[in-house]
Formats: sequence, C-alpha cells, structure tokens
Amino acid sequence: MLKSLISIFLFLFLVGSPLALRAQEQDAKVEIPQKAIKVSAADQRKFDYFFYEGLNLKTAGKFDAAYDAFNHCLAIDSTASAVLYELSSFYAQLNRPEKSLEMLRRAVAYSSDNFTYRLALATMSRNLGMFGEAAEEYEKLVKDYPGKPELNYYLADALTQEGEIGKAIDAYDALESSIGMNEALSMQKYKLYNALDQNDNAFKEVEKLADKFPMESRYQIILGDLHLEKNDTVKALKYYQKAHAIDPESPYYIVSMANYYEAVGDKDAAETQIRNALVNEKLDVDTKVGILSRYILKLQQTKKGTESANALFQTLIEQHPEDIDLKQMYGSLLIAQGKTDEARFQFQLITEM
Repeated sequence: MLKSLISIFLFLFLVGSPLALRAQEQDAKVEIPQKAIKVSAADQRKFDYFFYEGLNLKTAGKFDAAYDAFNHCLAIDSTASAVLYELSSFYAQLNRPEKSLEMLRRAVAYSSDNFTYRLALATMSRNLGMFGEAAEEYEKLVKDYPGKPELNYYLADALTQEGEIGKAIDAYDALESSIGMNEALSMQKYKLYNALDQNDNAFKEVEKLADKFPMESRYQIILGDLHLEKNDTVKALKYYQKAHAIDPESPYYIVSMANYYEAVGDKDAAETQIRNALVNEKLDVDTKVGILSRYILKLQQTKKGTESANALFQTLIEQHPEDIDLKQMYGSLLIAQGKTDEARFQFQLITEM
C-alpha cells in the first residue's frame, strides 16, 4: 500500500516532465511579500487565462510554452500557490532542486492548509537530505491529517535518517496501530532496536509477529535466522524445529538448516541440506541461485572440484529453462573448468533467448 501511495504522489508531482525545456531561462526576480496579495478583476482574468493555458500546454507536451505561461501568472500574482507548485515541478526537472524547494516553500506559505503542497515540500526536503526539516513537516502533517496513517511511514524514515531512532520507532508504532501488525514494520523496528543496542526489544518485535501468526512457519524461521546471526545456535535450532513442526515441507527450513549446520561445523549435513534445497521445486529460483553461488564458493575454498555442482546446475536448468542468470552462471563455471564447448552452448542459448 505504501509503495503504491508513493508512486501515485511521484506521478502527480512529476507528470509532464519536460523533455526540451530551455536550460538558460531567466528567473523571475520577485520579492516575497508577507501575505497573499490581491489583484484587480482585469488582472485576475489575465491570470486565469495564462494559468489554464499553461495547464493545457503542459498536457500537450509543450513545456517551454507552459513554463512561460506560468511565469506570466507569477508576474501578475507572485503569491499564487498553484502557480508556485507548478513551477516547482519544472525546476525539479531542470535539476534545480533548491529553486524547486523555494517555490514549494512559498506555495505552502500562502496556502498552509493545502495537503498536496505540504506533502511535496516535506518530500522534496527529504530527497535533498534535509531530514530534520522534512521530519518537522511530516510531524505537522501527521497531526493535521490523522486519517492518513501512511504519513507516519514517511515521518519514521526521515527521523531514521536524522538519527532520531527512538522517535522513528514511535512513528512506526503509530503506523502499526492504524494498519495492524505486519512483517515489514516488525522487521524495520527490529533493525532500529538493534541500532539502539536494545536486543531484547528487537527480538520481542519478531516474537510478537510469530505469536500473532502461530501457524506461519516463516516467522519461526526468521527468529531462528536472527538468533543464528547472533551465534546463538541453541535458540536458533529451537525455532527451526518449531518451524518444521508447523510446515515440514517448507523449502526455507532447508535453507536455514544448511546455514545452521555450517555454523556448528557439520559440513556433510550442510552440504546435504544445500543439495536438498537446490532440487526442491517449491523454492524460488533467485534463492536457489544464491545458494548455488555460495555452494560453489565453498567448494573453491575447500579446494574441492567444482564438477559436483554441474549436476545441480543441470537439474535447476531443467526446472527453470527460461532463467538467463542460471545459464550465465553455469557457462562461467564451465569456462573455469576448461569445458569451453559446453560453455559456448550455454552462452548461445542465452543469445538466442
């Protein structure tokens, strides 16, 4: 949901990105008045004409002319927020973010109740690395628009970048209260608690997730993986066993157990688990490619022959005949083994695909 909201905002803000704007236009030299000015009826008619003409020209892709029309508007009324907002997008596309930011600040100053302008200002500030200012804007938006919980996500991100980890966790908590518990939020809070060296709170976040979804083996595996990262193999095995009891056919259990056996020094058991994972049809190909890469590296480090991986490659290619990365890896391995004709065949397949 959050990604789609971000995409929609960026589309609205950047729609009509100019492809051939003049790079050397003169900025309108205007002083910023303390409050919005009033224009005469005649000037208002001129303003309306140029503004709607600018919108039409922008829609038609005539960005130079649209830019000129909006500047005509600004010459009539330098406090027109709608014009300032439109011009900010032009300056953003001209790679002049400071000028774009100035326009947005003025737009917000004259229309402080406009959600779109305020969100654009906060986002532009964040994109420019002005995380403190961005956080202040997002905090105001969160307060003024409690019905938009996604604002807490933006706020948490800005606070994290600013180094305000505790406040970022509070923002994620507020978001979780609105949309419910989910894996992405829990893992984000886990990382932030670890950044604060609050390991107990970090694990509690994931444990709450596992408690809420007790029949989801993936969360038990995640807990096992996290303990394994901390070199606590005893607790890691406990969670892996829980995951296996919930779903004995989970392919990710196999992967985690391979990591576990490597951690405890049981190389033969680890290799068996790796082979089981690679031939498991339920495991996605990207995960298999990662496992296979690590397996080959291990063979090279132990100075074993890499030919034992060839049969695994052939099995995977039969399972995933359209995967180019897999053929690329196999071809490279064959070259390293001196099997140039077989490697050439794999690369030829890639070229044809």
